[in-house]
This record gives sequence, structure tokens and C-alpha cells, in this order.
Amino acid sequence: MKTATQRTLDYLRAQGWTCQVVEKWVSFKSAKAPTGSNTPGRSSPGVRKDLFGFVDLVAIKKGCRISAVQCFTTDWEGHVRKLLDTPEIRDAALAWASGGDVFLFGWRKVKPRGEKVVKVRPRIGVLRAPSPWNSQVIPIVEEINEDAFRSYSVPF
Repeated sequence: MKTATQRTLDYLRAQGWTCQVVEKWVSFKSAKAPTGSNTPGRSSPGVRKDLFGFVDLVAIKKGCRISAVQCFTTDWEGHVRKLLDTPEIRDAALAWASGGDVFLFGWRKVKPRGEKVVKVRPRIGVLRAPSPWNSQVIPIVEEINEDAFRSYSVPF
């Protein structure tokens, strides 16, 4: 079973993006590691640490701005809330969005209409930051479809 990060890497690379994983595994060194903190495939307990608290991947592509990507399989609303409601993470995401793009890739099982096979498809969101000239606008995460993502580019 592929992880959300592996699925996102495959998806972005198929679209011509060059990607690098920037989250890291922080191992607990003490013998008194918290219970339930083991991740399958890891020999020691620990926790994943995202770059700036939200970035799992950094992706680049000619004609596009440098992109921060967050990948996950469940709880779309929880990830959006974390991005927008946690002050340190929101500030970092808005700083990134002022010169690049912030994408969310939530992977889910869907059964396309008329088909019998369940497929895993991405739910893609992009952070829309307020203009630096209008501080009254609230940042939002706008959901975009796969076709919109394929043709996504923002002028520099």
C-alpha cells in the first residue's frame, strides 16, 4: 500500500514536476518513548516533522512557482483547519504563498460513476492568500480539480 507521500510524488512526477521530500523522521532517543508512536516500517518510535509545520514535499516545474505540498489520506477539513487556524503554521504558509504556491493533496477512494472498480484519486487544494494591499481578506483553501491542476501556472 502506497503512502500519501508516495502517491503524491508519483502524481506530480507524472505531470513533469521535480520533487523532494522535506519531512523528516525524528526518533525518540529515550527508553521512555510514548506508546502508540511507532510507525510501520520504522525500527524506533518517533514522530514525523514537516518543514515549517506543514510542508511534506517541495516541487518545482518550469513555468510554475516553487510549490510547498502537504499530503495526507484522511481528514481534509482537519488539515485545512491546521493550515489556516494554527498561527505559526498559517504565518509560514502565507509567507510561502507570497512567493510560491501551497498545495494540499488529500488521497481518497472513489468509485467513478458507471465503474465497478474503486480508484484512489487526489483531492487537490491551493492556498489563496490575501493580497498584501488588502489585509481584510481572509486566506482560504480553494479546491481545484485535476484538470485545473494539470494546467496550473501562475505568472511570476
